[in-house]
Amino acid sequence: MSDSMGDGGWRGRGRGVAAPAIAALGLALACLSFVAAGIAEETGRVLYLRYCASCHGVSGTGDGPAASAFRARPTDLTGLAARAGGRFPFADVMASIDGRRFIAAHGSREMPVWGERFRAELEGAQHPERTTLLREQAIVDYLATMQRK
Repeated sequence: MSDSMGDGGWRGRGRGVAAPAIAALGLALACLSFVAAGIAEETGRVLYLRYCASCHGVSGTGDGPAASAFRARPTDLTGLAARAGGRFPFADVMASIDGRRFIAAHGSREMPVWGERFRAELEGAQHPERTTLLREQAIVDYLATMQRK
């Protein structure tokens, strides 16, 4: 059996494959995005538990095991958005965690300067400044998920 077009009957057969392939690729990318978001949240949670929970508590309410050692109770992190008028203050929280841009008018600082500590932990690693900022961002993103509704 010969095809009158001379192409063995393959002409046009690939057209119906493109749309499902594109849809499958889109679905795969969406799944990867979902997984990446889950990994990012889990990373933020792990970092929060390692570096923040001893003072701010596992639930973020300022009741960690080390909280009683401070003059002032650690901040209740679950109310950051409420205190900022209903919007989570990403930039302010990031600056507070990093702490390297100290503003004397804001008073003394009991919280560790995590930007310096993360940077010191990464000394000799590739891109320590970028990794420091990514760690801080992961914590901030996790804190955003802890806000009271």
